[in-house]
Amino acid sequence: MPTTITQLFGSAKSLIDLGAQNAASPKKAKGFVRKAAKALKKDGKLVARAAKKRTISADCAAALTNLLSDATTRTKQLLSTL
Repeated sequence: MPTTITQLFGSAKSLIDLGAQNAASPKKAKGFVRKAAKALKKDGKLVARAAKKRTISADCAAALTNLLSDATTRTKQLLSTL
């Protein structure tokens, strides 16, 4: 798997963790979660591009896409609760 995909997914995870830690300040928390959502969206585009170039297999791309769509849904739910 390309390292950029792994790095972006890791950064999104870190941003969500920061948002959870800053729950006392909703404005900061929302900012971190929004940045995480943006990173996940970018990660989805990279997965699609890697699948198109056949850098990753179609099965791997499908699994990553499902994982990213689930993570995006959860981020939207988290944003709605903040």
